[in-house]
Amino acid sequence: MALGRQVESNSVANRIIGAAVGGGLVIGFAATLYAAAVGPLPPTSIEPDGGTRAVRVSHRHRMVVDCRHVAAPSSCAERLRDGDTATTVSFVRTDVEPSTSHPPAALRLTFAHQQGPQEQVATLKVGRWLVDWPGSTAPERLDIRADSHLDVSLTTISGACVQRGDRCELVSGVRERRIRVSETE
Repeated sequence: MALGRQVESNSVANRIIGAAVGGGLVIGFAATLYAAAVGPLPPTSIEPDGGTRAVRVSHRHRMVVDCRHVAAPSSCAERLRDGDTATTVSFVRTDVEPSTSHPPAALRLTFAHQQGPQEQVATLKVGRWLVDWPGSTAPERLDIRADSHLDVSLTTISGACVQRGDRCELVSGVRERRIRVSETE
């Protein structure tokens, strides 16, 4: 108990730590008691800094297989079917200082070859992220907060209908990729 008497103070945390150390308990227990007395400790390199959130990521590939002309108003109607949804998307952390020894955090999700929609869950730390999907029309940014419930929808459309006068032609060599981020409840 000699060590416990040396740590005398009016602070509740110091009294708890002094008693714990003086009683022969491990320092980890003292830190737990300290956190209970004065609140959470600041993050360390060992502990997560703001927690993580599950982000639902889905991919759907639709293929234009036929086009027909619609008279009023003059336009094209597409007939679509599901295509192979194999793809890879990356999430890159953007709110940390990059260094040569520690590149920014990144997570890659790979969707296997499959017809029809697919869904996965990415576990990402709280912070700012960039959704990097090769071929997408524009990158999307995620701001993940402790209370976030986010969905990331990836959509690929292969082919397009082009109107030429009163007819519609299927153009097969066109591909469009869109990323949509939405907040769910």
